[in-house]
Amino acid sequence: MGLDSPLLSLTALLVLSLALAKKEDILSRFLLEREQDPGCFDNKYLRDIILNFVIAGRDTTAGTLAWFLYVLCRNEAVQDRIAEEVRAATTGDRDVGAQEFAASLTEDAISKMQYLHAALTETLRLYPAIPVDARCCLSDDTLPDGYAVKKGDMVNYQPYAMGRMDFLFEMWDAKATVGYRPMLTLKMNGPLYVRASPRR
Repeated sequence: MGLDSPLLSLTALLVLSLALAKKEDILSRFLLEREQDPGCFDNKYLRDIILNFVIAGRDTTAGTLAWFLYVLCRNEAVQDRIAEEVRAATTGDRDVGAQEFAASLTEDAISKMQYLHAALTETLRLYPAIPVDARCCLSDDTLPDGYAVKKGDMVNYQPYAMGRMDFLFEMWDAKATVGYRPMLTLKMNGPLYVRASPRR
């Protein structure tokens, strides 16, 4: 199947129609930009951007889910608590089929799954989707700790190692090296998940 196939075009139309309904996703934002300035980019450019997002997210999402299932298999108490929380947020104690369960997975229900979110976040702390990353500085800049970087310098950071550094978790009286602990995320963010600043 090529990039210009009818199936891909039909899929693109479906995605476009879903995106236009909410107008909050990245595709809708691009489309709104194009409405304001029709000559800024064409459909092929837009298709390439969306495919890039889909392809880039595939491996990182699959890797994260694999590590999440791994830590769940090693932590039965976490499994039980997540199952209990999902049941409480969706169907309660009723036995339901797959279709009714899927229908009960609303945004409101998912927002009530704080422990599930904490368990996923803890998985990403210990097994980040991108364990080592580097960037090239495009202009002179200063890092948040005051360290100056010059244009052309490489800045390397290692989320895998950082997730295991005790001194990064001292403010929550926690030790990163203790192991998999979803409660650490809840302790850091409070009882309700609040999206943190990227500079935090």
